[in-house]
Amino acid sequence: MKTFAAIVGVEQYADPTRSVLGPCTNAVNMIKWLLSVGTLPSDIYAFLAPIDDRLDDEIASLKERGINIRLDANASTLDQFFHQDLPILSNSTSRLLVYLSGHGATTQQNDRILLCSDFTRHLNMRTINVSNIVRKLRTSKYNYFHDQIVLADICATYSSDAISNRDENFRQLPRNQIALFASAQGKPTGGLNGEGVFTRSLLGALSDLGPWPDHERLEKLIRGALAAQNNAVLLGGFRDGDPLNDMTYGRPGDRIVIASMLSTFLALIALVQWLPPQQTSVVIDRYADFSASKCDAGQKIDHMTIADTYNIMGKSIPEYEARAEILPGQRVQLFDPGSGNEIIPSEIDDAQPGLITYHWKLKVVKGVAKAIYRWTNAYPANEEGLAFVSNYQINGIRATYLAPNADIKIISLSPAGIKCTTVENAIHCPDLNTRKRVVIKWNWSMWKNCPA
Repeated sequence: MKTFAAIVGVEQYADPTRSVLGPCTNAVNMIKWLLSVGTLPSDIYAFLAPIDDRLDDEIASLKERGINIRLDANASTLDQFFHQDLPILSNSTSRLLVYLSGHGATTQQNDRILLCSDFTRHLNMRTINVSNIVRKLRTSKYNYFHDQIVLADICATYSSDAISNRDENFRQLPRNQIALFASAQGKPTGGLNGEGVFTRSLLGALSDLGPWPDHERLEKLIRGALAAQNNAVLLGGFRDGDPLNDMTYGRPGDRIVIASMLSTFLALIALVQWLPPQQTSVVIDRYADFSASKCDAGQKIDHMTIADTYNIMGKSIPEYEARAEILPGQRVQLFDPGSGNEIIPSEIDDAQPGLITYHWKLKVVKGVAKAIYRWTNAYPANEEGLAFVSNYQINGIRATYLAPNADIKIISLSPAGIKCTTVENAIHCPDLNTRKRVVIKWNWSMWKNCPA
């Protein structure tokens, strides 16, 4: 039986602040494994966007061997391949392996997406919906691919700006398929010299499995390999259309921390201490976009967008009360992520001197509530930061932020004694177990030439 492979590695992005070292190395290593187990070079299709010339010789050598390599990982190219070219590659019973490595995100519909090389904040549809591909591979259009393995070494953090259409108007059929996703918070290649934790473990497992791995054994070996890593990695995915029993593997290192995956609930197992059944608590996932903030001709323009996911633990509640505390001159609005409509505050009070507190009621669905905040004049003077308030105990915080062209130096954490781990554009504060307002502040060099 023939094996076809689609390999994607995205390092270079149109927005240079997103460019990352490693995904093309991962992709090339996957191609080498495919060749080592007898896959025909002409049946391997690779789409690479390398960040530099370090792989030029290897890529040239692979091309000479007959690998179909395109130095193009734009959205239109990948969309054309996966939805038009791939279904007609085979005219007989075949196997298919799909491997993707690069920046990723989770949409508000909980779909996993890959950010293509032409993705920017303003071109935020330049993505590939990996979850959609997994579903479509189970349709009649891809009937010849009877045995399918999809592997994605991409991030899982929620994004308020990355968008991908979700097409559900198709009938899925029984198919021998496994899809595995892996992520650590921050870039997937961090801490292992340009090779993702998941990919390194994956290649080790594949080396013991022969030309085409049995799905159950592949999953078992990858879980075992991840457990031996000195980094925390959350393995997740689907087998034959059903969610796998996701678990966290490895020991948390200094440079990589756990991130959300397909199942938020299972991610929380590694992050919180379980509470008595009658106590409600929350773990907050936040994506903060500061890219609209700037110092323009000496004028401070401090706008930010925050996408919060509130993961409810312990006693279930039908509604979650979101709160925001503002100073004079500040403005905040809250929007529903699904509809985009503004949510009107249920209450506004000034019980605290110098502060106005806004309250909103959010619907809790399957233990999760979501909201998008838009702030104007977010922080005074040269300070910037993130504040977390809740009517319930805050067990943990996972935050990522987009702050281009800004040198961020964290100066304070409160309440006193809390411990947080920072890695590049991510902050992780596990085991908080506090009812107090949590504030992370930093000095921002961008404001130094602006009036207070």
